Order: sequence, then structure tokens, then C-alpha cells
Amino acid sequence: MPRQRLRYPGSFRRPTRAALATLLAATATLTHATEAKETPRMNASAAHVTAEQAMHGMLELIRTTPSVAELTPEAMGECLGLPIKRLSTDHFGYAQPLSGGWAFSVERQQVGSMGPRIDLIFSPVGEDRPAATPICTPDFGHFTQELERMGFKRQSAHGEHGRWTYDAFDRPGQHVEVYPLVAEGADAAGACVQMVLVR
Repeated sequence: MPRQRLRYPGSFRRPTRAALATLLAATATLTHATEAKETPRMNASAAHVTAEQAMHGMLELIRTTPSVAELTPEAMGECLGLPIKRLSTDHFGYAQPLSGGWAFSVERQQVGSMGPRIDLIFSPVGEDRPAATPICTPDFGHFTQELERMGFKRQSAHGEHGRWTYDAFDRPGQHVEVYPLVAEGADAAGACVQMVLVR
């Protein structure tokens, strides 16, 4: 099985198991009655989604959210169809395990002087490097084509030795970075989505 290369930007570090566990635990204790306003899309059947549903929800969130700064937990939950948990004043999100040794988290949080940002991240649950198949629909190409259809202008970013690190997408008021997960020996055409950052 090809090994996966996980690429993270210099200002971003791989989510620690403790951080993912905290969000997973917070999500697990969430009850609609006491901690979240239930919306029509935020019901028991939608409380556990696939990677594909999470990525399509993220595209819808990007399409319908003109300002990350003004995003509320309720609006985020309505768009994603998830019971978003508020962890602090400026930090809210959701996390859950997926099949095949993966988990995902989606968070809105303050990032230093950069301001608020939404992160969708797919992370291996353990030390193994699982096959990316469970998180690869839509793949990197299809996901980023949807952003271009929304009117975003695309630019690739490269790190040391010209290594491709991510593609950036810009339109007035929004900046999106999509980070690939590429199997060893594969090219960009076979990339999956590892992480999406929106600000």
C-alpha cells in the first residue's frame, strides 16, 4: 500500500492527538437539548457524516459565507448539517471518527494576528498511515474545480526545493488554502484533500 505524505504549512502543525481527542470528546457529550440549537439539517441522522459529506458541506459553507469573522456556531451547523460545539468565545467546531483509520474535524477559531479561520482537517487516528481511499471523494482535483467554479482565482504554492505544498484560492473577501495528500510515488493527479483552511 503506498504511504501517504502529510503536508502542513509552516505556520500550522499537524493536529495533536490531544487536540483531536478534546474536540471528539466535546462533540460526543453534545446534547441538542442543552448545548446546541437544533436545526432541520442538524438531526440524529446527520450527526455522523462521511468524509464526502463533510467536504461537500465545506464547499457549501465557502459558497454561502461571505465573512468568517461573522460566522456563528448556529450558521456553521446549519450549513454543514452538524451539531457544532462551542469550546470558547472564539472557538467552535465538530469532530468524529471516520472509517478506515481516519477522523475529521472542522473548527472556527482565532489564529493570532491573522484573525478567524475555518479549518477542515482529515487526520489518521493512530500511528499508522492508512490508505487515503476513505477521504478521497471528492479528490483534490474535483474539490478545487468547485472553488474555481465559484469564481476563485487559483495559485499554487511551493516550499523548499520547489515542492508543491498547497493551492491557494482568492476572491474578494475570501482566501482558501487546500492542502493535498499525495501517495508516495504518485503525482498531483492522484492527490486527495488533507486539509482546507478558510479565512
